[in-house]
Amino acid sequence: MSEAMRFLLEFLRKPEWVAAIALVIQAAILFLQAVILRKHGKTMEEHAGIAKTQADTGVLIGKALDQQGKILAEQTKIMNEQFKFQRAAMAQADRQEVFDSLLSLRNALHMLIAKVQEPGERYPPRIAEEQRMQARLITHLLPVQQAFISSVHLTAEEKDYIGRYVVDVGEAVSGDINLPARLPQMKEIDRKYPESDFIKVIA
Repeated sequence: MSEAMRFLLEFLRKPEWVAAIALVIQAAILFLQAVILRKHGKTMEEHAGIAKTQADTGVLIGKALDQQGKILAEQTKIMNEQFKFQRAAMAQADRQEVFDSLLSLRNALHMLIAKVQEPGERYPPRIAEEQRMQARLITHLLPVQQAFISSVHLTAEEKDYIGRYVVDVGEAVSGDINLPARLPQMKEIDRKYPESDFIKVIA
């Protein structure tokens, strides 16, 4: 071993140098730890920034979903109102079909009564005209019956009134062609179903 190496070893064996080297090593370790902690701190800051961005995004998504929920609720309300309106319109159209047919039947009956009541001789052309009016009135019975049967929007009272009226008119004008003999029965319908009651039903 050379003299220089021996001198170095003896020099390094001194406690103060051993302590100094240990301190240098500890300082180096602390420095490395500081570097690592600094990097870790930056990483944590980045993670915190990402987490904040995600939280902000979550808040925005929540607001958007809330707004979308309000829009859907409003759309549902509008659709419900439209559905109610459509149902009401369909019900009105259904009832109107029955009432229009019923009015046509009532008008045909009044015209036939007026024709049969006309003063004067009952000559063949007049009788033929009465029979044509009778046949026309009978053709008005079927639309009323069909509309009445298929309707689901009439009240129980309306169904009862219209049903009785149609049956009474049918019995009064069907069959026998001797219309003067049937005139009292036809006029009885007007007494039994006065215009005031009739208007209440179809109003």
